[in-house]
Order: sequence, then C-alpha cells, then structure tokens
Amino acid sequence: MTQATLRQAAPWHALGSARLQALAALLALAVLVAFGWRDDGLWFLGDAPRHLLTGVFIADLLRAWPADPLAYALGYYARYPVIVPLVYPPGFHLLEGLAFLVLPVSPWVGKGLVVLATAAMALYAGLWARRWLAPQAGWAAALLVTMPGVMRYGNGVLLNMPAAALGLALLYHVRRWLDTASRGHLAAAIGLAVACVLTYYPALLSVVVALVWALPARRWRLLLGWAALLLVPVIGLALLPGELAPAHLLRNLPALGKLRDAQAWLFYPRALVELAGWPLAALAAIGLVAGLRSERWRSEARQLLLGLLVVVACLLPLPPVDVRYALPALPLLVLAAMIGPLVWSARRPHSANWTWAVPAALVPALALQSFLGPRPAAIVGHDQVAAYLAAHGRADGVLYAGGQEANLGVYLRAGDPTLQARLVLASQLLWAAEAGPGFERKMRPLVDGPQAMLDRIRSHCGCRWVAWEVRTDSKLLPGEQQLRQLLESPAFEPVASFALRSPGSPRLDLFRARFEPGPVPARDLRFPFFTDRVFPAVLPLGLPPP
Repeated sequence: MTQATLRQAAPWHALGSARLQALAALLALAVLVAFGWRDDGLWFLGDAPRHLLTGVFIADLLRAWPADPLAYALGYYARYPVIVPLVYPPGFHLLEGLAFLVLPVSPWVGKGLVVLATAAMALYAGLWARRWLAPQAGWAAALLVTMPGVMRYGNGVLLNMPAAALGLALLYHVRRWLDTASRGHLAAAIGLAVACVLTYYPALLSVVVALVWALPARRWRLLLGWAALLLVPVIGLALLPGELAPAHLLRNLPALGKLRDAQAWLFYPRALVELAGWPLAALAAIGLVAGLRSERWRSEARQLLLGLLVVVACLLPLPPVDVRYALPALPLLVLAAMIGPLVWSARRPHSANWTWAVPAALVPALALQSFLGPRPAAIVGHDQVAAYLAAHGRADGVLYAGGQEANLGVYLRAGDPTLQARLVLASQLLWAAEAGPGFERKMRPLVDGPQAMLDRIRSHCGCRWVAWEVRTDSKLLPGEQQLRQLLESPAFEPVASFALRSPGSPRLDLFRARFEPGPVPARDLRFPFFTDRVFPAVLPLGLPPP
C-alpha cells in the first residue's frame, strides 16, 4: 500500500498532520520542562556543575583575551578549582561561553541549551519519520521527547543530549546525501561529524553508524575521504588532553577483555530498555520484526537494526558505568517503533484509523510513566550558602569538605562577577586524591593530626570559612575525622547550618575561624588524574603577587 492510499484509508488522517505532530512535540517539550521545573540541572553530582562552570570560565576567558591563556586558566582554577577545560571536548563549553557573554551566570542557561538540543533532536526525528516512513509516523518526535531517558537527561547540564542530537542530525544528512548525492547534505554531514567529535567522545558512535550505512553505496569512498580530511585533525585536537590526561582517557577506553564478562553483554541492552521505557522498547522490537517480514519495509527495518547493532557493539567493550552512554540509540529505537503500525495499516486498511492512535496515545502514557517513576535526585541548598557567604564577606575564601563542592562553586561564581570569592577544596589542601584502578579514587592524608591540620589551614589556606558537608554515611576517612575534631575545637565557631536536598548529604554546616586568616599563598597545582606535571606557585586570578 502506498503512502497516499494509506492516508486515504484512515478516517483519522489528521494524525498525519505535520501541524498536529509539531504541536504534540511542543507539548511534550513543555512536559519535559515541567518534569524538571524545580531542578537547576546540576543534579548529576560532579559532572553537571563542572560543565556549567567551565562554560562560565570560557566566557571570562573570551572577555579577558589574555596574552597567556594557560596562566589565566591556572589562576582561574586556583580561585575556582572545579572547572574542567581539558577533560572533555570544548564544543558544548564554548557554546555555553558564548551564551554567558550576553546572559547572567545561571544554571538555567546551561539547562536551556540542553533543552534546545532535545528540541532539535525531536525535530530531526519527526522529519526522518515523515520522509522515510509515512506522514503519520511523525509522532516519533513527541514520542522521543517523552522517553524516560530523554526526560531525565534532558533536564541535566550534561553533554549526552547535545551529542545525541548532533548524532541524529548527522545520520539524517548522511541519509539525505545517500539518497540524493547532494553536496549540501554531504557538507552538512561532515560539519555535524566534526561537531559530534568536538562535543563528546561517545558521539563517535553516530559517526561509526554513518560510515557503516555508507558502505554499500558507491560514494562511500568520497565520504571517507572528506571525513578523513576534516576529522583527523579534529580528532587529534579532541584527543589532545590524552597527552595531559592519560588516566582519564585510559579508564574510558574500550577493552576487549570486558567481553569476557557476561554482565557487560547485558548492561547496555538493559540500558536501552531503561532509557526508552518498556512500552516503546517492546513496540520497537515488534516494529523491527514486522518490518523484516514485510517486503515494503524490510530495507528500512534492516537499516535501523544495523544502526542499533553498531551502537550496542561499540558500547559492549566500554566500561559498564552509566546507561546514559546509550542515548544515541534512542532515535533509532523510536523510528523502529513506527514500523509496526505501518505494517499493520498496510495489511488491514480498514483498521488504520485506530492503528495510529496507539503511537499518539503513547505520548501521554510515557510522560505519565516518567512523572510517576523515580526522578533525578535534585541537589538544592547551595545557593543559600553562597548568598550567606556573599553577605558576610564576599572576598573571604571558603574551605569546602564534601563531595558537592562544584555545586557551591556555581552559585559562588554567579554572585561574584569581579572574581573576588575563592573556593578551596579540602580534598586538595588536607588530603590528596589519587587515581586508583578503573574509576576508583584513593585519598592520601597530607597532614597527621588536628594540630598539624590547623597549622596547614593557617599557612596554606587563607580562608575565613569552612563548609562541612554532613553525610548520612557515618564512615569518615581518617583525614575527615581529624577535620571534624578540629572544627569542634575552640579554633572555629559554628555560625550556620543549611538544609541540603541532596542524596547522602542532608545538611551543610558552616564554621568561621576564630583566628585571622593569613595571606592567600601561592600554591603548587597538581592534576593527578590527568598529568604528572606540577604547576608551581600559582596565585588565584586577580590577586597581586606578594
């Protein structure tokens, strides 16, 4: 049955209306925003606030345009030691930086960019479905947005959603180029491949899928030639931190030895079901099976199945760390889910009107599933801590002991346009983090005993405040136990407690030193997870030399 016959056979032909589907996608995006309305997007502990602050750093770097960017970055890190300008490719951070040139520092800027990336991914999913499947299949756009994984990671300042959106756009333009041999689509595909590499290393999954799809075409050599010409230097630039950060890259590199672990084979297939939601995952499986058995849709089903298999095959040798690395496969899943109704409608034209009500009804069903299911554990309360510190001494440094220092750093910097505030990490001043096997971290104390710790704070910190993050886990490291004893001594006085809505940390206690803090010393900066190099005697940016 042709698409024209299918449209005529359905009394509910309005379900194939592009306007109706666009409205549904916009409503789905509104639901996504409502899902995370009370969350600033920094809930992914460690990564999300660092991604945001690195964008702020890029904006400050562009404004200052220093003669020595490395010295500027080191001085900035000495004041806000929670930026990561060399750990990830710079694409998203640069986009954030451009936004922060005109917008105030706020987590909602980074979160807004992620929502826009999600909207772009939905747009491409709808265009794909309407062009290569059927007009009614444009419901893929709204379905994609309401997937549990998209609802979750579309509300976090993370690189995964922008990378997934760029990956789908890349595959769309590769497909258009394969169909039409248009140089415009080829140029768009190559540009998007470059953008993928500059955004996130796992985005290379989409590049691999594009190359595999292009193999049967006679023009694939041209694609590889242009891709090699443009991608090789870009990949070299993106992997440049590998010279500076071998520990960070080595622990994320694929290893064939992981394939001997049965759990590795199950982790990412399960991740796809978790991210898509079991109703849509089941519909995708039905669509692939039905498509492979249908002469009309066999080619489309094969291509989508091949893309999914390539993504999973590339994920299997990676460390089974987080389900979000499988996000690039979600657009392929939702497109596969559209094939089942197509096959059913072609075989039973008289029931076609009810067939397309199923994908349309799945949109509110998946949204409801996300709202009723577990949500990201939002981290709330650090904005109040930053406001208190700004009101009682904006230029006073604060020593932070805990795991959510980057969240406080975001709000400190948001209220510190002239770079007067300063954040010092206990994990760098009092004990040192060292890279262990895999993703483990080992903590080595730098001082022994509360008195030695006090002497170090007096001579190496220059902080008036100490922020102690109370944990529900009562097991403290030896260095943490000594710091807690010191904070209960006459050298410090408790001044305030702030409720934190965060996993594992119900409260943050703020202490003030009873002694006058000494001058801010120059410190040697070390980055044990990234390089063995030591950067000696670095002063926080903005402070004059002693």
